[in-house]
Amino acid sequence: MAASYYGLPRTTLDVDFIVQLSNEQLDPFLDKLAGFGLEVDRTRIKRRLRAGYNIVTLRDKASQNRVDFIIQTTGKIHRRPGRALGLKSFYQSPEALILAKLRMIKATHPPERSFKDRDDIRQILANIKTSRRKLFRLAEEQHTGAFLKEILELS
Repeated sequence: MAASYYGLPRTTLDVDFIVQLSNEQLDPFLDKLAGFGLEVDRTRIKRRLRAGYNIVTLRDKASQNRVDFIIQTTGKIHRRPGRALGLKSFYQSPEALILAKLRMIKATHPPERSFKDRDDIRQILANIKTSRRKLFRLAEEQHTGAFLKEILELS
């Protein structure tokens, strides 16, 4: 939803959430998600988190919808107020969203599957004023600068 908020609105079958959890909070959080009807594979999730991949995708058992949870264990979650379907909501900054999408692109195999995220980044950059120099520096720190450079060259 945040990509549609900052960029070009599009139809999507997933929702992304950023959550801040300690290791002790993970199991109760997964219990709640399973209780809401999401498919929770604890072993796979914990293995991915240990490997440093902090994006957890869960499918709804009753539909084709999915939800992505971006797990943050340290630091402060920076958010901006907004509205979604008339409801008060919070969104990550456009820069944080772009950086998260770059990390998703880096982790997506085969690369062709990252088309949607690449297009989202192009749309956000076309619609939001942001420091590309700062964004590139942050992307370099996260080892995703090459992906951002490629996207900027194709824009």
